[in-house]
Amino acid sequence: MGRPPLPVGTFGRIGFLRTPSGEIQARARFRDFDGRTRLVAKTGASRAAAERALKAELTVRRGPGGAGALTGGSRVSALVDAWLAADHGWSVGTERTYRSVVRTCVVPAFGELCLREVTPGRVSRALVSIAKRSGPGAAKTARACLSGMFALAITDGAVTANRFATPAPG
Repeated sequence: MGRPPLPVGTFGRIGFLRTPSGEIQARARFRDFDGRTRLVAKTGASRAAAERALKAELTVRRGPGGAGALTGGSRVSALVDAWLAADHGWSVGTERTYRSVVRTCVVPAFGELCLREVTPGRVSRALVSIAKRSGPGAAKTARACLSGMFALAITDGAVTANRFATPAPG
């Protein structure tokens, strides 16, 4: 009989190897949220540094709640894709407007951030910038899109709060 599987979202014993470059590699098995166990590895100059890097990576993989496909470490661009792929029952015009605002305003402002890096201050500054560049209507639509996206992220367990409660400027 094999060993029992790890609980979802947990990791096993951490092992260490010295790489040909002289760095230390820390590695552990992690049971991802799709139920598959994967080997996760990180390197560092010392055993302690490698272990810290590995634990940081495993924490990001878990995310707060983290039971869905998205985690706190997922990029906003991944959330955008998931949100746009969902069936919302929008009219053709609404979908066209939302896709345009997401492409021209939301992704440039937030796309490369991890979900956990999106703060009320970043949201507020970005909405002010969008309002100045594209008008208050675009900022209001961007906020509506972001609110819907982060509602999905909450449902997926990636974040615990919707950070888009700040009203759009203008």
